[in-house]
Amino acid sequence: MHVGDEVYSRRDHIYARVTAIFPAAVCVHTVTLSWHHGPTLHQTPQLWCAEDIENLSVCRHCGLRDDLVCEYLTGAPFRLCGACRRPHDSPADGARPGGIHERQ
Repeated sequence: MHVGDEVYSRRDHIYARVTAIFPAAVCVHTVTLSWHHGPTLHQTPQLWCAEDIENLSVCRHCGLRDDLVCEYLTGAPFRLCGACRRPHDSPADGARPGGIHERQ
């Protein structure tokens, strides 16, 4: 995980960008709406437990960061790399059956 990665909270069903990394958690900033002095948006820092999040800046199957495309056009932007999008690639070109390939 890197600062700047987008992560999805499976517990809260929201996503945010990582601003700091700790051994068992990441710090993210979420946008909240406040009505105290009229409607205003505020960035709020939060600590999210590492085991409750999914990194959206890597392929969700193999973990590569290259050639990523969103798996679905709506909802959380889960991403797949080029090799995992093509599940029928032959093992000769580096892909395992089922679309999962080894990291280089």
